Amino acid sequence: AVPAEGPTHYAFLVKATDGAYWVHAFQRRSGAETPGFPVRLPYAASAGIAASEARVFIASLGSPRDNRTLESVSLADGHMGWGWRTRGLLWASPVTDPSASYLVLAGEDGTVLSLPTGGGAPTSPNWSTRLTGAVTATPVVTPEHVVVGCNDGTFRCLDLGSGEVRWLH
Repeated sequence: AVPAEGPTHYAFLVKATDGAYWVHAFQRRSGAETPGFPVRLPYAASAGIAASEARVFIASLGSPRDNRTLESVSLADGHMGWGWRTRGLLWASPVTDPSASYLVLAGEDGTVLSLPTGGGAPTSPNWSTRLTGAVTATPVVTPEHVVVGCNDGTFRCLDLGSGEVRWLH
């Protein structure tokens, strides 16, 4: 998967030859591997990863016990963190905005949503917008917008703060 760049770390998702998924994290300043890493994931990844200052976020196929489609791993110690369940699978990688304050998820059910990256597990999304086509390609997230292409053949620009559609093409 494409590496994730957080404010303090680089993170890599690797699929081993035995089918296991691993997350590696390296400190940006020194290049040293982060304590507690690499981490073997107890589930299969469905797409790539994103990173904030405190966590790595992985699109997941879920596990038999929790069925979450987004999982997180703490960058402090490599322990599993909170997860989130979307209605549709995440074939698009999660993406953080340039400040790593917002995490954007786009699902195969056409839902795009934003979660806060700081603090503990979120209880509700910042916003959620339902589009008319499945989203399987990773959105582009800027300081103000989310640009997403749907399988209905339409590109949409959403406001990062509210999820409102600004334009479509």
